[in-house]
Amino acid sequence: MKFIIFTNEYSGLPLGLRLQEEGHTVLMALIEPQMAEEKYQLPKDKEAKEKEQKAMEYLKLNGTGLIKREWAKHITNYLCQKDLQDETYIIFDQIYGFKYSELLRKKGYKVWGGTRLGYQLEHEREKTLLLLSRLGINVPRKKEFPTNSADQGIEFLRQIQDRILFAFKSDNIDILTLVAEETNIAQGYNEAQAENVSFY
Repeated sequence: MKFIIFTNEYSGLPLGLRLQEEGHTVLMALIEPQMAEEKYQLPKDKEAKEKEQKAMEYLKLNGTGLIKREWAKHITNYLCQKDLQDETYIIFDQIYGFKYSELLRKKGYKVWGGTRLGYQLEHEREKTLLLLSRLGINVPRKKEFPTNSADQGIEFLRQIQDRILFAFKSDNIDILTLVAEETNIAQGYNEAQAENVSFY
């Protein structure tokens, strides 16, 4: 069988390598930054341009010597000109690049993942929680705190005296998600942040 894995950060590389080991033909389709997001904005300042350039370099270099790779735009154009639907399985390893998946589905290809709905559910959390509650799923309460206000969050946790899942998120790649089993775990996080401890 032939598998094409669309990616913008190589989450599907281990799957691709496993399929390759099993004797299948595998190609990684590299989703360009401008096609990954629903509303792409051109980088305006030097820092944003450098960040996008690094992302492109990462895409080009990652997997070198391990697996075949090609830009998603070229692969999609090729597939749309050919009738390879019966022998090709397409996998999107993340929520990104649904514009490609929609086009390939219209052409009759078997595509797993990469839907506009999946993208929206990830990026529009309020709508996601509303949808889940309409489906009868008990959604957790949500409480947001201003940036650099861990003390407010700690006080909130003290007041509710509950074992909950909470996530500390920021605009950089350092994202920490914890399941609290002890009442003082948030305090420990706050102290670690003050000491610039890195979490992986």
